Amino acid sequence: MPCRLLLPALLILAAVGAGQSFHRGIDWAAPPSATYGYGSLVTVIGDADLDGKDDVVVSDPQWGQFAGRLYVHHSSAAFPLVINGPVALSSESFGTAVARTGDLNGDGVFDFVVGHPLLGNGVVFAYSGADASLLLTVFAPPGVSWFGQSLDGFSDLDGDGVDDILVGAPSLPNGPGLTFLVSGATGAVLWISHSPLEVTLPTPTNTNWYGGNVSRLGGDVDGDLFEDLVVTDQLAGHVIVSGGTGVALTYTPGPIPPVGARRIVPAGIDVDGDGIGDYLSAGPAGGDAEVRSGADGSSLRIHSVTGGGFGSAAARTGDLDGDGIGDYAFAGLTWSGSAGFRAYSGATGAEIWAVVSEPGETGAAVSLDGPADAEGDAYPDLVVGAPSFVGTQVARSYAFARHAKYGLGNGPLTIDFVRFAPLTGNVVVANATPQAAGLVAVSLLPAQTLFPAPSVPILVDVQPASLVLLEGFPYPLSGTLSFSVALDDPYVVGIPLFFQAFDLAGWPATARSSNGLLLLFAP
Repeated sequence: MPCRLLLPALLILAAVGAGQSFHRGIDWAAPPSATYGYGSLVTVIGDADLDGKDDVVVSDPQWGQFAGRLYVHHSSAAFPLVINGPVALSSESFGTAVARTGDLNGDGVFDFVVGHPLLGNGVVFAYSGADASLLLTVFAPPGVSWFGQSLDGFSDLDGDGVDDILVGAPSLPNGPGLTFLVSGATGAVLWISHSPLEVTLPTPTNTNWYGGNVSRLGGDVDGDLFEDLVVTDQLAGHVIVSGGTGVALTYTPGPIPPVGARRIVPAGIDVDGDGIGDYLSAGPAGGDAEVRSGADGSSLRIHSVTGGGFGSAAARTGDLDGDGIGDYAFAGLTWSGSAGFRAYSGATGAEIWAVVSEPGETGAAVSLDGPADAEGDAYPDLVVGAPSFVGTQVARSYAFARHAKYGLGNGPLTIDFVRFAPLTGNVVVANATPQAAGLVAVSLLPAQTLFPAPSVPILVDVQPASLVLLEGFPYPLSGTLSFSVALDDPYVVGIPLFFQAFDLAGWPATARSSNGLLLLFAP
């Protein structure tokens, strides 16, 4: 039966299930100067301002007659730093690719690189993560075009103490594309990688598009003690490349969609158990999103959504379901208008949750990056770019923060949260003794204490200054009780609350407590 908690005014209803959820945390609405392209690409660059919160670069390729603009959002600053594209073009080229690198200038924070593939034959710019100053400019080598269409940071191959940079150049005037590793210190070319199916074709539009996407893998496939990478090729498909030499090691034949239609990122997990980290592949032209083998590029899992267009972006999310294995998410915008993103279990591939665009947010969830800690609460966040393709709509980038379980109780009793709408969901207490007396505590602070007799772990602060709610009730015959929660409740906006449930069957001789549950309410 519905009821209302005492102070936080949370509506209680019945529901079943358990899981993890995201809420809308930081909302970076488009600055006044931004266009409807703001949020086309979002890139987490780490804690560049050293305030304990990760920072984000947001692309707006339509700004300034398509010259393009980047907004560097430092969490400690009221306004973002701005980087303007150097030339007004009709190409929307500046910011086509943005990637975090290592520390290129020795100031102790991550920096980032930006591709401008249609400025001349292509240019890559490296910027300071701390102040957005220009650190390095790398021009396309002779005979190369579309240099900078794809980018990623890489480890220090040449041993100069500065991490290096992967650059894709997917089109040459009369042949296939190339991929380069360039020095993060000087921009010098360290190696050049060729497609394993390299051929000479009459026009750039008929090339293999080798280098349309590049991504470090983190693992060492060929045993040369250097991390390796994956490159997409329209004919060769997914090519695993030696990070030490640039030589193609293996490939999974295509065809795949051409440049710009697929994004690849490390998954941060080893799905097939071969000791090599695998990667995520997003391909909206085919309406698919995949987990692929880091060893040979073969498909391990395929996720699809009815309507096509799913998989415009991919990102790691951190461990959402509490099983100790990293999870991942894909975003998509279908022609039917359903837009949003979905998170999947790294262990099983099962869908953890799905979030769809809210009313009036056409084009939501076109880009993703993560995991990050944008709110400084030590829980992984997912940054979501939501540009609008309708000029009157508001373009945004969001950071969605996880609601998480923490700590261990002393029995099978659990408390968890399952989302069923953008800002509402159910707190679910399960595995209780049927019809036993129960108790729920809600506090402003967590704790780690032991009730002495009987021995019961207490994971919320029950001091009067912190305690928000302490309420008794009987568990139903099923042993499961659910409370619906509005995460934008005006009484608790911006406040984290800590929940724990208790099963008092056998009290005072025995009692059981659940894990703790953190809900961070949306500002």
